[in-house]
Amino acid sequence: MKFIIKNDLWLEQILKKKCYFLIADKVKGKEFKTFPTGFISCKLNPEDFKESFYLQSKKFLYIDNQLTFSSKEKLNNKFKNCELAKKTDISEILRLTSFLSNSRFHNDKNINIKQSNMIKEKWVSNFFLGLRGDGLVIYRGENSIEGFLLYLKEKKK
Repeated sequence: MKFIIKNDLWLEQILKKKCYFLIADKVKGKEFKTFPTGFISCKLNPEDFKESFYLQSKKFLYIDNQLTFSSKEKLNNKFKNCELAKKTDISEILRLTSFLSNSRFHNDKNINIKQSNMIKEKWVSNFFLGLRGDGLVIYRGENSIEGFLLYLKEKKK
């Protein structure tokens, strides 16, 4: 199996240890008999069965599936109570990150709860700093923001 390995400096700041991100790449990647010491994550496409089995044979833990949704709908008045987030919404949205207890970081036994919570808080904060995501949709209840979706655009999706 061929992979490219990159340092994950953002995650290193939170976990306070060496962190890497693996990218499966059959053309530019190289084969790894062993991997560096530290926290290593890898997102695979659903069809990457061989790569998944290979990493699991190297003691990588299978943590979660990434879901991708596609829609031709545009955010408009048709979606009651949903709107694009504004900078003034940040404190309410950050409050909601404390409820994100089922993320891939929370499910990883090698990351403690405090670190997992910090990762999610910084992940959302980075949207407002222009460092993560293409948009953030909020669901506004009667008195407060009750949910959000941070999304990435891929091509025209």
